Amino acid sequence: MQNRLFDNLLDLKQQIYAFSELFETVCICDSNGMMAASNENKFELIAGFGCLMDLPKNEFLFFEYLKKNKHWVFGNIEYQNPNETIKNGMFVPEIVLEIKHNEQRLKIINNGISEQLFAEKIALFNSLKTETEAFYPQKIQFKAATSKAEYIDNVNEIKQKIKDGVFYEINYCMGFDAPFETPKILNYYLKLIKNSPAPFAAFYKNKAQHLLCNSPERFLKKENDRLVSQPIKGTNKVAKNNLVQMEALKNSPKEQAENVMIVDLVRNDLARVCKTGTISVKELFGVYAFKNLNHLISTIVGELKNETSTPEIFNALFPMGSMTGAPKTEVMKNIRQLENINRTFYSGCIGYFCPEGNFDFNVVIRTLEYNHRQKTMNYKVGSAITFDSDAEQEYEECLLKAKNVLAVFA
Repeated sequence: MQNRLFDNLLDLKQQIYAFSELFETVCICDSNGMMAASNENKFELIAGFGCLMDLPKNEFLFFEYLKKNKHWVFGNIEYQNPNETIKNGMFVPEIVLEIKHNEQRLKIINNGISEQLFAEKIALFNSLKTETEAFYPQKIQFKAATSKAEYIDNVNEIKQKIKDGVFYEINYCMGFDAPFETPKILNYYLKLIKNSPAPFAAFYKNKAQHLLCNSPERFLKKENDRLVSQPIKGTNKVAKNNLVQMEALKNSPKEQAENVMIVDLVRNDLARVCKTGTISVKELFGVYAFKNLNHLISTIVGELKNETSTPEIFNALFPMGSMTGAPKTEVMKNIRQLENINRTFYSGCIGYFCPEGNFDFNVVIRTLEYNHRQKTMNYKVGSAITFDSDAEQEYEECLLKAKNVLAVFA
């Protein structure tokens, strides 16, 4: 391990992203100077470079590796349909870079390679010269997998099912895709996080795809025996007098109802793995402003039961309630029937496992997915539908959420 002091964080990050271009497999989690809800972020940036090994795709073997081996592990876990096992794209990196909030120190960690190779890679990193080059993004024409008419019909069907008591709230999503090919994928991600910084952004690539994720939402953090989940439910548009707009969001009965349903769902999920009496809502209806959007974010914490394993935690809480609905099992069945897309990466998570067993994962939203083999770019977007939802307004909310993502092609 080596430590390196720095004066300019932006220059160092530029060097880190340039370093990522030298590897086929990389995962960079960047909080963009934002502490997130309730000041729960520990790292300004944490990243894994190079692939020492891919973790087993089999769910049992995947968790067995995490249990028996003490390495940093980075990557993604895909959304799963009912009765499916967890699908992971996790890998053991060669090198880990770590910058904590409010520190001017870069920690460079050897994650299992020889000392000679480690020294060579550090020397390569230190020798990188970074220069800002002109970037002219390609124009792109996305095609919707779901038409507006289909979307509105489905929302009305969802509202009827809510009236019939099938479920109470559902996160309904639609997708867009386009043919696309470029050697400058990283530049699109850098523009994305510059245009609209978010505290759970992630740049993840391997030989099959790139994920350009600009998520404002945390799925789950484990810090020793403490679990933290921070679902987002409730959105309105940033306005000129945004304090008034934020107050309107916080006091909206509809937005509060969306949020509290998911808070109760998360509390119920946490109760499966946390000690009785330790689950609490640290912050309810916290209002946070992002580029173009205000969000209601609640923070729920709990203390793990003794000897609770990582697979038990994930099986209790994944997929996250904010991207499914309530009750979760019934909602997930209906998601599969209603949506004409395969979510895969979207509404999964990106993050890392620490050697000591802690972890932190975001929610994959506000994300562009680039498929190398198919030469396609796609994105997905959704919103929570309750009985009080207006189909036209929900459709417009989805377009608003996509606006910052699509701005990278302008």
